[in-house]
Amino acid sequence: VITDCSALAKLPELPPNLLNLEINDCPKFIDLPCLPKKLLTLEVTGCREFNSFPSLPASLKRLTVENCDKLSHVRWADTLMYVDISGCPALTSVPTFVYPHVPNFWPKPAPLTQNLKIDNCPRLTTIKAVEHLTSLQVKNCPQLSNLSVGNALLNLELSNCYELKTMPALPSSLLSLKIDSNSPITQLTVGQLTIYRTDPTVRG
Repeated sequence: VITDCSALAKLPELPPNLLNLEINDCPKFIDLPCLPKKLLTLEVTGCREFNSFPSLPASLKRLTVENCDKLSHVRWADTLMYVDISGCPALTSVPTFVYPHVPNFWPKPAPLTQNLKIDNCPRLTTIKAVEHLTSLQVKNCPQLSNLSVGNALLNLELSNCYELKTMPALPSSLLSLKIDSNSPITQLTVGQLTIYRTDPTVRG
């Protein structure tokens, strides 16, 4: 754990057996070195100058990013089980999950449970297809206008996403759906069922 290092901009080479890495409140920290192949969790919070990630190891299971003002994109691997992103005002899109370091001719590993939480990213406009996602929570992203999800989704929560006016068809496997009353969405399709929302409060 590295905390409150006001002059820290970069890290040296990391120990190869490192399992957990946390960098908190280092305002001049810019980027990470090559990450150990055994790393399980990575947390970067309160690093205002941090702007990019290196390739993430296939071992990584949890990624947390908070209050990183200059981070414009986040990439991660299909082996991740939990991703939490908040307070990143430069972030504009969240990409598809991809398999890391696996040649095309190798069989792909079975996907793990995926959980994605995004909060207070005011420039976020797009969440692309996340095929193996089971839980998605998006809050306080007023510019989000494009959302696609996969067939594994079980739980979906949307709050204060005023530009998201239409939704893709949701899978019949969905167990929980929460959309705040201010949402302009008027129609939802879940499996073979179409749901109409009457008199939504549209933000002016």
